[in-house]
Amino acid sequence: MCDMVSQPMENSAAFKFLRYSLSNAMANTGTPAYSIPTIASPDGIYTMDSRNIVDHIERQAPLPSLHSDSVYLEKVERIWSQYMKAIKPIFIPLVPERILNTESLDYWYTSRAAMVGMSLGQLEREKGGVRAWNEAEPALREGTAFLKENEGPLFIGKTVSYVDLVWVSILLFNEKLGLDVFQEAMERTGDSQVHLKLMKAVQPWYG
Repeated sequence: MCDMVSQPMENSAAFKFLRYSLSNAMANTGTPAYSIPTIASPDGIYTMDSRNIVDHIERQAPLPSLHSDSVYLEKVERIWSQYMKAIKPIFIPLVPERILNTESLDYWYTSRAAMVGMSLGQLEREKGGVRAWNEAEPALREGTAFLKENEGPLFIGKTVSYVDLVWVSILLFNEKLGLDVFQEAMERTGDSQVHLKLMKAVQPWYG
């Protein structure tokens, strides 16, 4: 049995916790056991984690393909992880300032301070800023190189695939954190245009 919490963010004044009992939810093998995104299939089975969801969709509806067998997927997942690890000292302090509603702040500050072993202010001062961006830059430049290997604007040319959405998720997250973060990331890619063209090409799939 799994209890999952939904937290509407559009209007903090109408904030509510909704608890769902998901008897068919299969826990992740890693940590955390339950996470978002989560999908519910017509057969009542719930699947969590983006990659697991893609694999499930490919099995259930193989056409049109998400091309999860692309040679670029493992490469992009690697630099995705590398980048997100590098900018933790930037985004962890910024999320409560720029994204979360008031009701979510206490949980975020408490849980993330425990996660990193210091206050978020200390994290930002000691490990954020230019130091974090310098650590993140190689992943961004590698993403640029991958995008230039084929005649784009997509990773495998002109066919949209799951790997495009994996990388665009980083770009959209930067954008959500603020124009300053997005612009800094773009400058450190070495060629912002290939990333902007990728975002434009997959825009129909992320709204």
